[in-house]
Amino acid sequence: MPSSLSTPGYGVRSGALMGWRPLVESLGGEPLALLRDHGLSPDLLGDPDAIMPVARFAALLGGCARHLRCPDFGLRMANGQGMAMLGALGKLIQDSPGPEAGLAVLQRHIALHNQGEYWSSQVTAGRLYVYRFELFDDDLDRRVYRELSVGACLRLIQELIGRDIKPSRVALSHRPLAAPARYRRFFAAPVSFNEEQDVLVFDAAILRRRLVPASDALNRYLDGYIQRLIRETGDDLARQVRALISQTLPAGRHDLEHIATLLGLHPRTLQRRLRGQGAGFNTLLTETRMAAARWHLAASTIPVTLLAGLLGYANVSAFSRAFLRVHGCPPAAGGATTRWWALAGGTPALCYDLRPGPPGPCNRRSCNRQRKLMSELPACPQCNSPYTYEDGAMFVCPECAHEWNAADQQAAAEADLIKDANGNVLSDGDTVTVIKDLKIKGSSSVVKVGTKVKGIRLVGGDHDIDCRIDGIGAMKLKSEFVKKV
Repeated sequence: MPSSLSTPGYGVRSGALMGWRPLVESLGGEPLALLRDHGLSPDLLGDPDAIMPVARFAALLGGCARHLRCPDFGLRMANGQGMAMLGALGKLIQDSPGPEAGLAVLQRHIALHNQGEYWSSQVTAGRLYVYRFELFDDDLDRRVYRELSVGACLRLIQELIGRDIKPSRVALSHRPLAAPARYRRFFAAPVSFNEEQDVLVFDAAILRRRLVPASDALNRYLDGYIQRLIRETGDDLARQVRALISQTLPAGRHDLEHIATLLGLHPRTLQRRLRGQGAGFNTLLTETRMAAARWHLAASTIPVTLLAGLLGYANVSAFSRAFLRVHGCPPAAGGATTRWWALAGGTPALCYDLRPGPPGPCNRRSCNRQRKLMSELPACPQCNSPYTYEDGAMFVCPECAHEWNAADQQAAAEADLIKDANGNVLSDGDTVTVIKDLKIKGSSSVVKVGTKVKGIRLVGGDHDIDCRIDGIGAMKLKSEFVKKV
């Protein structure tokens, strides 16, 4: 096996194996033996959200083509792939307003769940060009992997927009593995080889079509996927939420309401149950985003600007600030000197240096200073997220996008304080004394000056103290007529 496989580097969700096992069995192969021969665990077949090295996946596909004497293995496997391999995202993608938005979601899904490649599309002179960019580089023969990727992309587009859609031409960046006629039959279009880049070309008119509604079979599968996820994770609601956030990030539908809907819960019920497990939705969202960010920054060459958008941040500044807030260092693509590591249990890690010797936390003065400053920042007043950052005179929350002025927050906080006649701040449970005779409305009784009131409770409104006075009972007082003992 090539030495390049000893360091996995780029990863891909094992959902990419959809259709692989039945294809191998139909060709007389032994799936479990082939997986083990290529350094992959058979457990991957039962967990579509597990991560496997792209290089080993590409080697597996090439090995299958050779061992099973099936040069068009990639194209055959692509025929068995479709919207179902997207998991929970498949339920949301059908809600896209149109083909252009749906294609954008598909492209973001590929970029987030496969470090080894990403897709980009553009319309030029009435043609829609869908380009494939490959990010990993090694000495493997990746032709079967490339053919699976391009073929699966076409099948996804057809399932999304219409089975009758055919490209006007296809360009592949490698020499053919099978007879050229096999490619023309699969793509139903002219196919050229040894091109500079993999490209699917369509008539741009397909972007004016309506999305094809999900079939009953697909809806049953996607509903069943979520139910299986719930069964497999048992009572671990936080794990369920993390998995669904990870899958719905590409659609930008990872907010509390949509995740609750996928789980069949009311948003408030979801929040309450998460609190019962010692978790919070915004914290899980940030942890999931940061885990995805570290995954890409560790080895991927994806631009930070593109990654920020894929993770659902409004701009690269918001992403950089959020990353800095969590890790103490700004995001940077991995390479010879810097890499991001995840600690056990999904806890966000700090910056680690990869120079010779055991890894250790970054001790640069700038990082230490940032960590000290971040610990002093207030939580978001809207969603209580701890990952706020400063932007000039403003505080910004990367979770809910709320912005507020520090001075305004302090003034508002002071305005909310309840003070006695001498300006002392009152709290629940304080003991106060009445500073003047107070006639009780609708009664001849009077609360005498000097009356001591214990265990007050602060409430809103004009009469902002709720209390119980011996001999009188429950009543409300104005804080301006008492003083703190």
